[in-house]
Amino acid sequence: MFITHIYNLYGDIYSHVSINNNWCQLLAYFVNVCFCALYYSCVLHSIFRLVRVVFYKLKILQSTHFFLINIGIQWLSSFILILCNLLNKDYEYLPFQYRCWISFENIRGLLIATLIIYICPLLTILIIYIYLVQHIRRTPRILQRRQKANERDLIIMKRIIILVLIMIGIGLPTVSILFMYIITNYLITMAYHIQGLSMSIGVFTATICFAFITPQIQEIFTQKQRQVYSLVVIRIR
Repeated sequence: MFITHIYNLYGDIYSHVSINNNWCQLLAYFVNVCFCALYYSCVLHSIFRLVRVVFYKLKILQSTHFFLINIGIQWLSSFILILCNLLNKDYEYLPFQYRCWISFENIRGLLIATLIIYICPLLTILIIYIYLVQHIRRTPRILQRRQKANERDLIIMKRIIILVLIMIGIGLPTVSILFMYIITNYLITMAYHIQGLSMSIGVFTATICFAFITPQIQEIFTQKQRQVYSLVVIRIR
């Protein structure tokens, strides 16, 4: 999104220069790939919790190599899935925005992008969450330690769902503008600005929320706080 804002600024300064080229379309494609990878990273988090709860005996599924491979698959899938928008030439040059994007007039392209980037990850996470809830309820109460670990993973799953819902909620203005256009055939002037702002807020929110749903990141901050506190205590003594 930062690069697209640079394009907007460049277009505002040099309005006589057209940036309508293949690189413009590729840039829009890469931005959408990044958004897709962001949402599918939440799916990856959910799969990690699923493995910890259901397949906890299979240590190979909890190894670093396994998840590095999954991260690679996540990015590869994002490139392949968003490729359909690029091949269908859904990324059009918007003269007044000085960048390429999926136009609100291109309802088919927007619906495909919405389905791939938003709907599919959310449905996948919800299915995993429902399965985890049922699995934990079926777990014998004898396994108290395992039960507590499962409940912690379930809490993290809830946080992931909340994060995804927040990110989708931030994208609601774009959906509202799209439906307004479909119903009234009128596109408000600030449509693309609102879309860009909501997407930027979504990315910013996600980067902060990931720190709260990832225990490893929380441990890093906790350790740093303890180190700082220890240094302060030593100096006082």
